[in-house]
Amino acid sequence: MENKFIKLADLPPDPMDDKALTHYKEMGFNICLLTEDDVKLVEGETVSQDYKVAIQNITGYGMQVWIRNMFNDPDYFDSCGKTDGSNYGWAYEMTPRHITDEFRQFPGVTGFYMADEAYMYQLPEYVPIDWMRSDSYKFASFDQLTKLVDWKNKFYPNAFFHMNHVPGSSWDHYLPRNGEIYNYEDFLTEYANVILKRLKGCGRSLCLDNYPLIGVNYIEKDYLFDLMTAARVTRVYNAGAAPVDQATFGICIQTFEAKSMFDDRKRDITMPEEVTFQMYTGMALGARLFEYFCYRSYQHEFFGILDPEGNDRIYEAVKTASDRAAKMEPVLSQYDGIGGYMVPGNVYSHNTAAMVMARDLFCKPYEIAVQGQYDTLVGCFTGENEKGYMLVNYTDPIRKCTSTVTLNGNGITKLKLYKDGNESILTAENGMFTVTLEPGNCAFVVW
Repeated sequence: MENKFIKLADLPPDPMDDKALTHYKEMGFNICLLTEDDVKLVEGETVSQDYKVAIQNITGYGMQVWIRNMFNDPDYFDSCGKTDGSNYGWAYEMTPRHITDEFRQFPGVTGFYMADEAYMYQLPEYVPIDWMRSDSYKFASFDQLTKLVDWKNKFYPNAFFHMNHVPGSSWDHYLPRNGEIYNYEDFLTEYANVILKRLKGCGRSLCLDNYPLIGVNYIEKDYLFDLMTAARVTRVYNAGAAPVDQATFGICIQTFEAKSMFDDRKRDITMPEEVTFQMYTGMALGARLFEYFCYRSYQHEFFGILDPEGNDRIYEAVKTASDRAAKMEPVLSQYDGIGGYMVPGNVYSHNTAAMVMARDLFCKPYEIAVQGQYDTLVGCFTGENEKGYMLVNYTDPIRKCTSTVTLNGNGITKLKLYKDGNESILTAENGMFTVTLEPGNCAFVVW
């Protein structure tokens, strides 16, 4: 996938529906998850014929297939007897199965989505928190899921290994243990140590979900902190890993009506700029994997890109955003992200609390000085022979704030600007460069 970022969506289309697969691919997705929502994995303890047909259908549309572990269960591919468990409160049963190398006959199967929102460690049967479920000790955890790592290493050593993680606000996933208190960075570092380091010679992700647009007219203050934390954990892990064992930093994209877990706030996506804002923020911090949540609506609980009847709901807005953001992929593919920092707006700053929260995660700027009318996220990059900076209008797009951003040239008179799919040369005026950032937009400059 050279010069291509990884893009997929949860609650994917019916793999037996050609029209649905076409519509999904037109969004720009290059990965299609294969779930058991429409076809069952197991028949006679091995891969069912319907599941194999589904793989062929997806790959026939030029997309790669990632097999989804439907229950986040360590025995999902290999279980000697009938098993049961609890998938975060949803009870399930699995029939016996013994799946080994059956997927090798399908070159289009390039990865596995092994778990979603696993816990740091298996919880004990008694947890001294009154609101936690009594069956929480059955929930998926890193220490249990090492079985999936070993299975993949043995039968599919080159396949991509993907898991998604909770945001930092879900602290129940990293509860204190033996007197030791953990933070979000500890949680993600444990994933890197227990799972990523155990994988051998394949692509792998460090991906999180944090949905930033829940309240009206503002970005959730922990969004920046969580993304910067995950990006740093990924960089630290990669610094000690061989090239074949590098991890891809990923984020989930809010493409549904999000509801707060703590109060009555909720908000839907209404325009492309709300989606590009998320994608550009992730890109500025080094993200190269984007998991959209969600494609199909789930009953009347989650309203996604399609409505519960399968009709377009916010499809055009999300597709417009995806098409715009894709223009940055060939540019950013030439650079490595090394972090970022925030610059408060000098006309108005809407995200001061977020900056205070994330300040200790900022990288030190290079030789440039940035000022903007509104808050600006500056992503720092290194290329083969040059340095690049990604400037993101970090204000809720619904406020419609267009920001004029100035960069101090420090003696430099020209620089390259990539914006809206176009490349141009900027010339300094009185030693300063000026870039306009519309709501939900970004620019990339090469020094």
